[in-house]
Amino acid sequence: MKVSEKQDYVKYLDIHKIFSIISAFLIYFFWLITFILSRNGYSQELVIHIEGIEMTILGLVCFSLLVFAKDVFYFLSLMFFIPSVFSHSFDVLTSPIYLYTALAILLLGLIIRMIIIPVKIKLGKLSLGLFLFTIGLTLGGIGVNTEYSIIQPFIGLGLGLLLIFIYNFFISSNHHYSFKDLAYIMMVFGLFIVVQEISYFVSTGNFMLALTESGIKLGWAGKNNLSLMLLMTIPFTVYLAFRSHTYHSMVIYQLAAIIQLFGIFISYSRGCIAIGTIAAIIMLIGFFINFRKEKKKLIITILVIATVIAIGCIGIVILEINGANILASINKIIINGFNLGAMNGRVPIYQKFIEQFLQKPVFGYGILYPNTLNGHVDVGAGAYQFAHSTILHTMYTCGIIGLIGLLWHLFEKYYTLIKKINIEKLTLIFAYGFSGLYGLFDVSYFYMNYMIVLVITFIFAEEYINKINYPYLGKLME
Repeated sequence: MKVSEKQDYVKYLDIHKIFSIISAFLIYFFWLITFILSRNGYSQELVIHIEGIEMTILGLVCFSLLVFAKDVFYFLSLMFFIPSVFSHSFDVLTSPIYLYTALAILLLGLIIRMIIIPVKIKLGKLSLGLFLFTIGLTLGGIGVNTEYSIIQPFIGLGLGLLLIFIYNFFISSNHHYSFKDLAYIMMVFGLFIVVQEISYFVSTGNFMLALTESGIKLGWAGKNNLSLMLLMTIPFTVYLAFRSHTYHSMVIYQLAAIIQLFGIFISYSRGCIAIGTIAAIIMLIGFFINFRKEKKKLIITILVIATVIAIGCIGIVILEINGANILASINKIIINGFNLGAMNGRVPIYQKFIEQFLQKPVFGYGILYPNTLNGHVDVGAGAYQFAHSTILHTMYTCGIIGLIGLLWHLFEKYYTLIKKINIEKLTLIFAYGFSGLYGLFDVSYFYMNYMIVLVITFIFAEEYINKINYPYLGKLME
């Protein structure tokens, strides 16, 4: 690469980094407005009305990026953050109308882009598994008569095909996706989540008390969901530290990873705390092994960790002197956080969902049926009950057909990465694996924020994914 070409590439990377940060600030600003209004007792109607204005603006921004920007990075970067703009929770049945308006504007932008910049659609390497899973979502609930029987298959089919289309459309756009771009977005996204957490604690009026209590609610996510996302972002941040060419950038990325791990701990999500701790140890060992011959990097890493621990200890001492009683709070987190009991009440839920699955084992009850679970599981009327396990929730809602689709997709996702392993593939395995491990004890694949981020990582990582040569499908997937 010539010097001039290298300078242009560095400038290109810097623009992408700046846009990622701008996207994070924009979404945080929009989220903070409605979050503050909600926390101060303003009516939900006002909050939803303001969110409607925000979503319309974001829809128009996405439209503009699709139509006028040749580089698709900007659209995909913004899409990482948009699902995190909501300061109140809702499901597919209670989605505000403005969400569909923004989605319609976005789809219009995609259609116009396809006309302006024609693309020959090719199937991505993970398309078959996603398609089989979509079949399960669509067929789930066949033979079960509920108030959702008519719309249920259309919602499952629509959501599945939308994600598949976005995946295949953007990998067909002849755009070179930089893995470092992906890693940087994920790092910014992780720090964005931690800032939202801190904003929540500050809003309570008693930061330290809130820090030791369970129940954080950001709107788009609770403690488990936000920690699930952080389990995905941390490996990418460690990757940036691993690939750093300067010592100061390595330290910055290491601190960013530690901050995100801190975000998991203060979320009070016990499962994610356990998995996050294991993940941190594994990645730290890997870091030491890889740089065993580069003593300066090892010494700097040890100093960073020691400094963080020292600052934490000093902070605790200062807070104790000033009567914050922080040691008691930490003790409370440790005792309550790891006293799993009956897996946080999950065992009775698992038992009831398994009992119901055995009554409808082939197609399950459908993805919307848990809204009517009052007679099956101990939830309030009209509440949606998750099975607290991606596998079990798939079995319950989509039956064996859906489970086969999910397992095929998971097989594709990991098998295509383990061949000819490198640091990029290992980063993806860690990101998918740590969040997937938690998905065994909570639901990940039915959480739309997670699915959107997951599919966008598929787009960026397509060139790192090995192709599976399926019989009779080879030409179709070329």
